[in-house]
Amino acid sequence: MSLNCCIGLKLCCVSFVECKFCIQVYNNDESTGKGLEVMLYVNKEGKKMVVSCKDMDNIYAEEKELPGTIGEDDHGAVFTMKSTATSNEYLLESYKYKSRYLAFETHRDTGNIKLILRHKHEDVVDEPCQLRFSPR
Repeated sequence: MSLNCCIGLKLCCVSFVECKFCIQVYNNDESTGKGLEVMLYVNKEGKKMVVSCKDMDNIYAEEKELPGTIGEDDHGAVFTMKSTATSNEYLLESYKYKSRYLAFETHRDTGNIKLILRHKHEDVVDEPCQLRFSPR
């Protein structure tokens, strides 16, 4: 999947199909090898709708203000953004559900695209989990 993003800023926006996601970066120290701690959200009718984990498989939009720091109550909305071996491709692992990554899934009957959490082993390439970022 191809996304547009401005990596390296505290806040950036990502476009996917007709949706525009913004990314709030909380920990921008990639030197630890763990990745960036981020929250994804959209602005809808003047409100922030944050991408949150409902359970180990499902994602939902939760209306909330973005916190200044990550607290215990925010873990369901935090993802670790990890770079892959391929340039400009990233994985977004759930902070709450380890080895579960954001992925886009196309519904067989309707063709609608849905954002889900998908299980992925660390050393296995899983293309629906690899998101491609490019300068906007």
